[in-house]
Amino acid sequence: MPRRFRAIEGPQGRSLRDYEDGYNEGYAAGFMAGMQVDPWEKRRDKPGAPFKAKKKRRKTAYQSAYSAAYKRLKKKHPRMSFGSLSKKAHAAARKKVK
Repeated sequence: MPRRFRAIEGPQGRSLRDYEDGYNEGYAAGFMAGMQVDPWEKRRDKPGAPFKAKKKRRKTAYQSAYSAAYKRLKKKHPRMSFGSLSKKAHAAARKKVK
């Protein structure tokens, strides 16, 4: 059984299909305005700007405690699932950092 959709009504109860030409003209103008500049051009640095190297993030004490605990547990229980191991490793890391 096909669905039936109500007609979307514009001002004075007229269907928006009656305003189709005006709607498309306005939409086309906005669409073309957005297409003037390519999306990737906005993100690029200006020509001649100095190149900035990305700053590396420093490993926190919690991250190093977690990785050490995870490796230790993985060595003891090689066939245990990742979820179980990570849960135990997070608990151990929280205790150590606290």
